[in-house]
Amino acid sequence: MKRNHIVSTNGHGAISYHKHLAFFKPGELIFIPKHLAVNIYVFCIDGRPLQIYLHKISGNKESTPISVDFIKAIDEVSRSSISTKSMVIQAITAYFDQSHHHDTPYHAQSLSVVEKIQPLIRDELQRKWSTSEICAQLYISSASLYRALKAENTSFTEILTNERLNAAKILLKKTHKSIDQISYECGFQSQSYFAKKFKAKFHISPTAFRKKSH
Repeated sequence: MKRNHIVSTNGHGAISYHKHLAFFKPGELIFIPKHLAVNIYVFCIDGRPLQIYLHKISGNKESTPISVDFIKAIDEVSRSSISTKSMVIQAITAYFDQSHHHDTPYHAQSLSVVEKIQPLIRDELQRKWSTSEICAQLYISSASLYRALKAENTSFTEILTNERLNAAKILLKKTHKSIDQISYECGFQSQSYFAKKFKAKFHISPTAFRKKSH
């Protein structure tokens, strides 16, 4: 694409680029920088007609002001040559996160801790996530995170593994990538470990699941 774009859809899906993979839900915005080749897989779980919305970024008034300002700020810093680029991006992200928090409807603020963690993991499946990084993203202490997860009868390791396995399941069904590549893109250190975890959760091997799905 010759311009930056924002894509949104009423379906679930995945976007892959430069050997990275991110997942999205209905209504979420996907920012695609110009000159970046991406592959997008979209599907509707409930059988509704699929709708995809594409917006060019050049002061587009159809997007919310905070989204446009955020994307422009990140894009400008990303294209700059400053040595503290990563720190500036983190600061911008934190600022807009706080601004968005104050404008977020009540139902969005009432998401459970698990529901807040899941999209973070989906966006960076290959990242070696730690609880301290999650706490920093959610602006909570490690003690608060532990209590919240205990109350929901789960653990961070379980959430992380489940998100990676669910992502792998989609790729096995929707793409022709090798099982080894899928296990790598979803954050597993080895294909054998991935196969073991996949079978334990879904009671079928990745190979058998793919054959059954196609």
